[in-house]
Amino acid sequence: MYPASWIRWADARGAVVLLDLRTAQYVALGAHASAMWRAVLANPVAMHGELAAFAERCLERGYLQRDAPSLAAPAREFRAARGLLAWSAWWALSATSRRLARAGFSETYRRNAALAKPRGVPEGKLVERAQRAFLLAENAFVARRSLGAEPRDCLPRSLALHRFLLGAGIAADHVIGVTMYPFSAHAWVECRGVAVCDATEDVRHYTEIARL
Repeated sequence: MYPASWIRWADARGAVVLLDLRTAQYVALGAHASAMWRAVLANPVAMHGELAAFAERCLERGYLQRDAPSLAAPAREFRAARGLLAWSAWWALSATSRRLARAGFSETYRRNAALAKPRGVPEGKLVERAQRAFLLAENAFVARRSLGAEPRDCLPRSLALHRFLLGAGIAADHVIGVTMYPFSAHAWVECRGVAVCDATEDVRHYTEIARL
């Protein structure tokens, strides 16, 4: 048994949390279900009784699959105009907002996952320029309230920022994290382990559940 290709999961303070990328929905398992989830993944052959029934329910709900996930498709290149970083950032915000409205989270996330990640370490000055350009473009985008979307929401904002930075030649990661008691989720972007256009201290208490 394997987690389905559209499922990401994490152990947050002893509780297993699933993220379904098809629907952008989270499922927090109780203590007993969390233990069974770990057991199924650790030893999927030796299952019987309650554990086997739990695995079947997860298969029916699309949380598990019997076969190993297929290899990811080759990444495709995307490049922003470096001389026009603010424009490229605005375009990334607009394109991401439109795609989320038209195709939903799953397709938008899949497209970001298919983007090639630049190699090498970017110059510090380029990262600083890109951050300033994105914040400038974001302010202009918010003022227009394009397509009725709320670009300061962490999900569309982080997906747009991720796309923009990759296009600018910066190897960035898109991260989704969760916390428990009370449950909350947050999405942000990192470059070399440092949050970009987000406070690093604000994301440290989240348990990572998905990373591009």
